[in-house]
Amino acid sequence: MLIKFSWRDTYNNELYTSYDINLEYYSVLYNLAIVYCSLARTVDLKAHETTDDKLKEGIKNFQYAAWIFDKIRIEVALYVSDSELQPDLTTENLQMVYLLYFIKLAQCYVSC
Repeated sequence: MLIKFSWRDTYNNELYTSYDINLEYYSVLYNLAIVYCSLARTVDLKAHETTDDKLKEGIKNFQYAAWIFDKIRIEVALYVSDSELQPDLTTENLQMVYLLYFIKLAQCYVSC
């Protein structure tokens, strides 16, 4: 029995479908990283009411997101063929989002 997985690309909202469970796995990981980024961005570095605990939580969430993006970047090419990759999971995009959130992580550290 084959299961068809469908999702939309982050950048152009194009519909993608596949029967590859590995592609679905890495797509779910990507979404998890985005959730961690969203949680981390709720910390307002300029707000006076930002506590050390909130800042630490933001740092932790940025770390999780960066780790997941890097994990996907390293592993996805081993398990998913190039013809199946959606734009979100390309090496170039994963490197960009990894660096973007790594920089945000560094901003949190500087604010500590």
